[in-house]
Amino acid sequence: MNILGVSYGYHDASAALVVDGSLVFASAEERHSRVKHDPSFPSSAIDQALKHAGLKPSDIDAVAFHEDPINKLSRSMVSSLSGWPFSFSSFAATAQEAIQNSFWVAADIATHLGIDSKVVHSVPHHLSHTAMAFHGAQCSAAAVMTIDAVGEWTCSTITKVKKTPKGTQYQLCHASPFPHSLGLFYSAFTAFLGFRVNHGECSLMALASFGEPRFKDEVEALLHVTKDGTHQLNLDYFDFSSAKNLPINARFIQSFGAPRPFKSPLVFSAFGDATDTPCEDQRRYADVASSVQYVTTAAVAAYAAKAHKETGLKTLAYGGGVALNCVANAALLRQGRFERVSIPTDPGDGGGAAGAALALSDKLDAPSKTQVAIGPFLGSIADADSAESILGALSPEKWHRFSLLSPQPLAADGLKWERLSDPAEVIARAIALIASGGLLAWVQGRFESGPRALGGRSILARADDISVAQRLSKRVKLRAGFRPYAASMTQGAAERLLFLEPGGDYRKMQTAAKVRPEHAHHIAAAMHIDQTTRPQVVSPTEQPHFHALLVASGKAMGEEVLLNTSLNEQGEPLVASAIDALAMFARTDLDALVINDLFISKERNA
Repeated sequence: MNILGVSYGYHDASAALVVDGSLVFASAEERHSRVKHDPSFPSSAIDQALKHAGLKPSDIDAVAFHEDPINKLSRSMVSSLSGWPFSFSSFAATAQEAIQNSFWVAADIATHLGIDSKVVHSVPHHLSHTAMAFHGAQCSAAAVMTIDAVGEWTCSTITKVKKTPKGTQYQLCHASPFPHSLGLFYSAFTAFLGFRVNHGECSLMALASFGEPRFKDEVEALLHVTKDGTHQLNLDYFDFSSAKNLPINARFIQSFGAPRPFKSPLVFSAFGDATDTPCEDQRRYADVASSVQYVTTAAVAAYAAKAHKETGLKTLAYGGGVALNCVANAALLRQGRFERVSIPTDPGDGGGAAGAALALSDKLDAPSKTQVAIGPFLGSIADADSAESILGALSPEKWHRFSLLSPQPLAADGLKWERLSDPAEVIARAIALIASGGLLAWVQGRFESGPRALGGRSILARADDISVAQRLSKRVKLRAGFRPYAASMTQGAAERLLFLEPGGDYRKMQTAAKVRPEHAHHIAAAMHIDQTTRPQVVSPTEQPHFHALLVASGKAMGEEVLLNTSLNEQGEPLVASAIDALAMFARTDLDALVINDLFISKERNA
């Protein structure tokens, strides 16, 4: 059975394909449209999914949409009416969205694909997250916890999921109703601190490490964690019904002060090299962030404790957008209630299409199907031939027109490329460049599903040289100094460098880990100010080529670890195709680009 998953209409539209119970393709539309968090109908992602499987739209047996649009509409309308008459503009916008989208989802999908609308099914939002988390855990039974902003009327759930001879069974144990949402709570503070909602939550988490939780009591007045582990918002501080830019009110500002102006600079540095002293307002922002992270971490841990009590199971599978908070995830492991904690590579709304398709497969497909393990590399493959053909047609003058951030032009013959048939030669050249302080774009095979760069579309550099990370921030990523970089390493290096918690799955960069002080110099460029990093432990069976590169880094630089960050420019999604990678290589100060076996380098003028 071929089941297509589709999500669109809010943010992070995506498409996924499940064939005979196995997830074979998943991609956000942004990777193809090049529009960050693209909410539009995922035409390109669908095309790529069908192309990957060699299918036509007529071969699709069923389509799963990632939420119940009518149920979502009822919540949106009731919510916008609650502030009447001041919420009139919000109500009008909601009504317009309903007319344009919610009533016509099945017909819209059917029209785009040229299929019968009767094969289009709506899957509840949190069931989509639940299915994605459970199947990603690859186990026979799990307590599945989902926490995000809101889906239809639900903000968080606990579900007991088991595989049985009759199929996968879902038993809902708890659902937290709107508006008592940990995701909305965190996003409200994201906006208050001057970051974009649904994009800047990671910046709040990074900023928290520079502060102290001196506003903890004030934050706890907004989010109450009950004795049974659920959480409730104090609605006296929020305004989710109007069309304001910030979902907060005067009482909120009275407690925490004036909001940070959007894009106003912050002087903090993840490398501990800040040249300016933070002013009183900047210290307040950091302390508010620290307090919010403290309370959020406690709330996630309390809800996980409830999941353990409700289900009695040993494995926790965790989904929803809040599952991307690696600091709270580390606390889950330290809590020690579960023998194993599993988080998919795309637990948020970007994984909604995949989760919906998996949930519908559980309902419609034969229960005897055995699912293939869900790996992170579910996108389109990189085509080195297309990049090489473009390189051959570019003159130096044309190449320079692309350059935006290169500090000096290339020599006339300074762009060089070669196909290397021996993988060992690719590794040797890549490590030689990295060891010399170079910045390497690393593109291999299919791209990763989700927001983490895991060696499919990565920028790699020395992890022990802060000056290299500073150049990366200033000349390639244009990244705020308070945001740290992540690290990829072998299992052996992880055991030497980090304090690892039992039961953690460190392969997906979803959990922070403390760095051992005696080895901090090996990872200084990928370590946050609080002495943590977000590690990816690379498997030699899952990623043999990348693992070999890490082993070579140990021989060349003393430890099997590299700084790893996503291959994208500021405000851009991760690159998908070889052409995307080549364009970024031209525009920025990257030194070399490897696309499978194609090695491209820049030779600078002296």
